[in-house]
Amino acid sequence: MPILKRWVALFKRIGRPSASGTAGPELAPQIASSFASYTLSGTTPPTANASGIHFAAASNLAGAFTSVALVNDAIYDINFTVANRSSGTVRVIVYGSTTGHAGVTPSQNANGVYYFRVATNAGGTAINRILMQATTANTTLDVTAISVKRIT
Repeated sequence: MPILKRWVALFKRIGRPSASGTAGPELAPQIASSFASYTLSGTTPPTANASGIHFAAASNLAGAFTSVALVNDAIYDINFTVANRSSGTVRVIVYGSTTGHAGVTPSQNANGVYYFRVATNAGGTAINRILMQATTANTTLDVTAISVKRIT
């Protein structure tokens, strides 16, 4: 029963602003100014330049990640922009400070600006990482902006 109470408490916090009404500091390096801080991975990985992370017929699970100190069982606001999409899907994953603590956005398959609130409380094998990841083979799209801020 204690695990159920923990889940209920966590879900009650999702969707509520922090006590001060504002999010914490920006955690994701901005692509346009810091694209070199992203590591590219996958069989057919994305590329990066000052205009974004570019998935060009990228392989399934190809991605771009940056290492940053994140917290387990915390809530994060994630905003990202998808542009020039012609195929495939992309999602963002934030990994907490130990394995088994990831928050994952739903995969997106259209151009647009997306906002999600996720909790770092389930699954995941990486730690302290923000990952933009293709979730289908032959993904062709650009991620031109990303923002990750801790809420709790």
